[in-house]
Amino acid sequence: MLILESRCESQQVKLCSCDCRRRRWRWLVQTKWFERWGWFYRPVSLAGVVILVLALAFCFQVFLAVDTRSHSVSDTLYGIFPYFVSVAFLVDWLAGKTSG
Repeated sequence: MLILESRCESQQVKLCSCDCRRRRWRWLVQTKWFERWGWFYRPVSLAGVVILVLALAFCFQVFLAVDTRSHSVSDTLYGIFPYFVSVAFLVDWLAGKTSG
């Protein structure tokens, strides 16, 4: 916290530096979200569970959208593949960065 005194009066003005804004979110960033579990990561905090649930919900929505317009199993697999792989890589990267 930086304290400045004005020239005309003896009032002290407190200016918030960037550190106090960073301190608010530091607990979330320093918390382990995922833990290595064999080849995979498992969530160990609420943030990890939320990320995993959002990823699974997105994949489920993509599956439903693609499956309604496909005529065979291979059509469905070709349609969902890019989305599922992208989400899997994104969750794996995020879990690797937040596993501590």
